[in-house]
Amino acid sequence: MTKQGLVTIMMPVLNGELFLPFALDSLLAQDYPHFEIVILDNQSTDRTGEICRRYQGQDRRIRYIRDRVNRISHDAANHLAEYIEGEFCMLACDDDLWAPNFLSTLVKYLKEHPEVGLVYPNARYVVVEGNMGGVRLLSRRHIYSYR
Repeated sequence: MTKQGLVTIMMPVLNGELFLPFALDSLLAQDYPHFEIVILDNQSTDRTGEICRRYQGQDRRIRYIRDRVNRISHDAANHLAEYIEGEFCMLACDDDLWAPNFLSTLVKYLKEHPEVGLVYPNARYVVVEGNMGGVRLLSRRHIYSYR
């Protein structure tokens, strides 16, 4: 049963202890509160499981699943699709950071434009030291639109 307005955030992860807390913190800081994060741990051998269980214990919107098999990334994302409960879904990586208004902006756009089935944001590379790159990933690239 689809839950109206809910965003299911699918996060496959493998040995993500270095950046995972930052990714989760940026998702939990969203100004759109109606979301769930479903983390599929692809048999990590570092502290990923411990980190995920700690976050799950602190926020009921997080579901942690340790996979029984090791999957390549697109297989993990496909497997995560089985857990979607929301009207909307997105894929987030364990090393992604999100602006606090990311979900609210995209959900608002999708609700205002029901003819649109997919939206994708622009992005910037951020180096480990925290410096944001000046060039957006999609700058000077053509994106197709039916308008």
